[in-house]
Amino acid sequence: MTITSLDGYNLSLTDACKESYKSFLDDGVIVLQDENTSKLSVVTNYKNIYRLEINVKNTDNTLVETQNIDFQALDITSVQNESLQEELNIGDANSKTISSVQASHDSKSLGVSYTSNGSYAWMIPSEINLNKQDTLTISATKINEEANTSLKISVSSENGFNMKSSTGQSGAYNITSDGKQVTNNQVILETTSAGTSTADLKFSAYPGNFMTAGTYNDTLTFKAQNGYATGTVLEIEGKKYIVLSQTEEDTYELISGENIGNIQFQPNQDSNGNYYDIGKWNENNMPSNRYDGQNSNVYEDSYIDKYLETTYYNSLPKGLKKAIEATQIKQASYTNTGRNSKWRWLSNNTNPVSPDGTSNWFYNEGTAKNPKYVRYDKVTTPDGEGLAYPLKYWTKTEKGYDGQFYNTITRHVYLPSVEEICNLVDLNDANKTYSFLKGTNNSLNHMCLRDASSASPRYAMYLDCSSHSLGDSSVANPWAGVRPAFTIDLSKVNATVVDTVKYK
Repeated sequence: MTITSLDGYNLSLTDACKESYKSFLDDGVIVLQDENTSKLSVVTNYKNIYRLEINVKNTDNTLVETQNIDFQALDITSVQNESLQEELNIGDANSKTISSVQASHDSKSLGVSYTSNGSYAWMIPSEINLNKQDTLTISATKINEEANTSLKISVSSENGFNMKSSTGQSGAYNITSDGKQVTNNQVILETTSAGTSTADLKFSAYPGNFMTAGTYNDTLTFKAQNGYATGTVLEIEGKKYIVLSQTEEDTYELISGENIGNIQFQPNQDSNGNYYDIGKWNENNMPSNRYDGQNSNVYEDSYIDKYLETTYYNSLPKGLKKAIEATQIKQASYTNTGRNSKWRWLSNNTNPVSPDGTSNWFYNEGTAKNPKYVRYDKVTTPDGEGLAYPLKYWTKTEKGYDGQFYNTITRHVYLPSVEEICNLVDLNDANKTYSFLKGTNNSLNHMCLRDASSASPRYAMYLDCSSHSLGDSSVANPWAGVRPAFTIDLSKVNATVVDTVKYK
């Protein structure tokens, strides 16, 4: 048996108890272990009833009290167990514990198993003879409806879409899908849907490419790749991340499920490159250009770029850092071309005047003639309702304000772009955008994006929770949150599926 003391106390047998069991202790029938610790263990191989007198002492060896412990050592093969209470006739009020213990005990184990049927079953025909048919259907059926998985099927040609004869002659042929030519290793079917999904391939072989008589052959290899579907929430090292997309078999682009803090895209900067007004809003002193001559909304070497690639990346757990892969990214620029008239910015200086006296975004639940404006955090927009500035009213360009050029750069951690967010979120739907901005911890926040606005050299794109919308704002804006993105090899970390989000 083992008796464990509370922290700060030591247990030991009294001298009288040691003397009474001296012969047992000497010949090993009772074996005393580590008596001067917080645990007192006694092992016996003799079936009998024992009373132990135990001193409970402070760590400074001051006696607190003496306790009596009565126990019976039982043989595990015993059929009868006489009543310990009757045999001892215990009436001692100082006896604290009565225990029945076994002298030995077998350990047992069990195996844990689970057989997975996978997520998809997919099929292709065994062959295609272009003399008899010119179309081929690939099908995939989801067999595990609850699994939030994706399936990608790619095709590759052994001879680069050339067929060869036994005499070494060759001729080219084409495959198209939805009218577009298929290239080697291209994904021709991608699905996360329940039920059966299909892809039709059309083959064409121009007879002029096969002038020498003979039978021509090529081998097409179809490869299926399962993965986490976009919107899968993974927990890694205690933090939640959402799948934006899958690149390779185990490699995914993830975005933080939560805002890591409000960080400026580019605080004000003097001609020597020194930042000032960090975390502050100073609209009257905003330079249009950085000290290096680039527009203030250029992402490369911006304040937020340096912060994410150094401070934030270096703060991540070692295992997570090792699994993150360097990724090539590029910035783009966006121009706004329109607005949803149901949304308006209202204040006490506008017409109409803000209904509650606050300057903010309001949604018109009424009509144009009889408006009923409700503040953004009180409104419930109809499903599918557009946000203030839906994505359809933004035009993407490769160059920014005044012809600003953007380089392709390599980073481990970075702000997501508009297009990367679009893999996960419907930026034409106000409710979906608003839900995404709440994050996995339901903490609503604005959000910085990597792309620039073409309206000004110091405006960048962001998601605005008050207008439920894509928008642009000054790069010195101190109230926009940051949700970093990165590409990671999940085979190198422990990732657990904890949820699924649907923003599209």
